[in-house]
Amino acid sequence: MKIQLAIVAMLALFMAGCATQPASQPAAAPIDDVADAPAEAPAVEDSAVADAPAGGDVTFNGRGGFDPETITVAAGSSISIVVRDAGSSSYSFVVRETGDKTTQVADGEISELTFDTKGAYTVLSVPFSKKLSVEVE
Repeated sequence: MKIQLAIVAMLALFMAGCATQPASQPAAAPIDDVADAPAEAPAVEDSAVADAPAGGDVTFNGRGGFDPETITVAAGSSISIVVRDAGSSSYSFVVRETGDKTTQVADGEISELTFDTKGAYTVLSVPFSKKLSVEVE
């Protein structure tokens, strides 16, 4: 009984933490609007960063997870997560290490996350907790 209570308390705490949304995250945009958006190039500081991709696109396939499951980007760049799920679900994405969370998006919509600091990050889908590994160089 105590274990069940502890599990329920931890789940409630996790869900409460996921419910807050940082003001710095952009709203989801339909795919058609992204083509019109101006692209911003990150500053390049050294040759190691110059070899890292400036940003990237990732597809989220609902229960099928992320494609690709790992991506490498330069510090200061963003990744775009394109939702491809014919179901009626909507999703948000949370960076485990920072707590940054996107707004909810549905099939055909795009969510964006920016990574300013070098390091390894894990992006989790809400729901399903599918994992995307992000290496920021």
